[in-house]
Amino acid sequence: MDNREILNLSKNSFMRSKIIASIYDLLHTTSLQKLSVTQVCEHAGISRSSFYHLFTDLSDAMNWEIGRVLSDIAKQNPLQTDWREDLILQLIAFMEYCQRDEVVCKKLSSGMNQMDPSAMFCSTRILRKQDFLKLIETLQGKPADERTAFQVEFFVCGESTSLVNWGKTMKERPRD
Repeated sequence: MDNREILNLSKNSFMRSKIIASIYDLLHTTSLQKLSVTQVCEHAGISRSSFYHLFTDLSDAMNWEIGRVLSDIAKQNPLQTDWREDLILQLIAFMEYCQRDEVVCKKLSSGMNQMDPSAMFCSTRILRKQDFLKLIETLQGKPADERTAFQVEFFVCGESTSLVNWGKTMKERPRD
């Protein structure tokens, strides 16, 4: 993020960015399980009350960040004609994003594996499902039928577990 982008952020967005950057920095030297809100706040130079004003815990902070990244990717790679292929392209783009910092991604994936990965992605998953169904409605000119809605939900639920499992080793290339 360059200085112009920082100047355009709201106070809450700036604080969220600071918190997420601190989490990423700290994950280079510690595991997700050992990371505490206090450490993140000290590293970010903010109070615990500022953290808790924005997030309920570290999982909530990471869920917000995952949602933000996935939202950006969806905007850059919108659903166009074949929503199934388009969703896969978005997933590939997210995996490629994760590869930029393998250390952090592997630690997050290992940490999420010990927690419930579906809890980490819960609010993100709900929003993604709603967004995809709206986009499909826009593409088709009518709401998704029951079968398509189920397929979207199935894909989005499987996406979170698959990402966590892939992130632990990153053996496969995203396109594979």
